[in-house]
Amino acid sequence: MHLYETHYIKYMSIFSSYFLKYIWFIYLSIIAAMIGLYKFFHTSYSFKYYSPKNIKPEDWNEITKLHQTSYNISKEDIINLAKSRQGFIIYRNRNDNKIIGTAGVTWIEDKNRIVAYIGNVVIADEFQSKGIGVHLVRLFYLYTLLKAPFKKKYIAALTDNPFVYSLFTKS
Repeated sequence: MHLYETHYIKYMSIFSSYFLKYIWFIYLSIIAAMIGLYKFFHTSYSFKYYSPKNIKPEDWNEITKLHQTSYNISKEDIINLAKSRQGFIIYRNRNDNKIIGTAGVTWIEDKNRIVAYIGNVVIADEFQSKGIGVHLVRLFYLYTLLKAPFKKKYIAALTDNPFVYSLFTKS
């Protein structure tokens, strides 16, 4: 065997081990997401991802009413905060199609890292402890994984209310 063949084999084995680890990680992430989606479809709620500029005016009325049950904030401030997000998830009750939860995300990126900052998290009282929060964190992690597969990933949120704090200690 020639010297250049030895270096080529060594280089390929290093590349292959990193590549295989990454492929294995992606595979496990997809399996976990599929299990989560399976569990999700056997629940009483559904969700849809929006760009905040595409949310309908009648949905804004429901969103502000839901947010005002948890926070003492004006309708305009709620809408402005939500529109400052890059993405917004709205959870709906499957039975009557009413909005039962919301969450917004802003991605902050630099050269090596990406942070998914989750905000505007409000879930109706009767739907808390039904798995929506854990689903939301997993979903945003999956979006972040697809958005920046080779960067270090972090999820952050302001944990000033007990619901968000318990969500991040569980997940």
